[in-house]
Amino acid sequence: MRFFTSFGIIGAVLLAGCHALTPMHLREIRFQNEEETEMAAESSSVRSLDAAIDAISTGNDQAAITHLEEYLQLKPDQIQFRKLLIGCYLRTNNDQQTFRHYEFLLADLQSKEDTLADRIALHTSAMELAISLEQSHAEEFHRGLGFYCISQRLRQVDSENEEAEALLFKALTALKGVSEGTHPYRARAWWYTYLIYEMLEQPMPARDAYRKAREFEPFSPLTPTETVEMRLREEIVQ
Repeated sequence: MRFFTSFGIIGAVLLAGCHALTPMHLREIRFQNEEETEMAAESSSVRSLDAAIDAISTGNDQAAITHLEEYLQLKPDQIQFRKLLIGCYLRTNNDQQTFRHYEFLLADLQSKEDTLADRIALHTSAMELAISLEQSHAEEFHRGLGFYCISQRLRQVDSENEEAEALLFKALTALKGVSEGTHPYRARAWWYTYLIYEMLEQPMPARDAYRKAREFEPFSPLTPTETVEMRLREEIVQ
């Protein structure tokens, strides 16, 4: 079974339909997310979005990037438009910003239901970009979370799936290399190490991993969703 597909395929999946969207379709998406009132029509977010749509309709990716960045500063939870921004960065070969927004999108998807397939694709793309950017900690982190998400998806189908458990051990191996050193992924690596040990019903290493995640959280913050989940488990683990 191939766990990680090529970057080109994943990019196509991630942005499926985006290139075919006309300015009219884009505005329809916008109307689904904004109340079309006189106040909204004058708002900064709507002006930025309308400018981005106009830029995309004329093939001006650089201008679209400027306006979509402005819009997402005001409306950071708009997943459809973050995907459009990623598409612009991909077309302009800006790997650093593409990687940055992959991570933003992954954080957004954590709070949504039925997103494991998207997260697997995104972790794979982020891993491959990290390789090209020579960011070894990011590479191993996204490799580990890719295995973790695939395992979760297999367990949705069959809770006793042996392959799913094997993938958890592969995730642990990848995350082990990320759990040391000073970098943005250290606390998150320990958090997912905790979750994996919990799934494997190994309470002692799970407790140790949880404490490490709490220890390093001030220096390498978790995503909002991960932070909430950690706080909810605090009394149980302690």
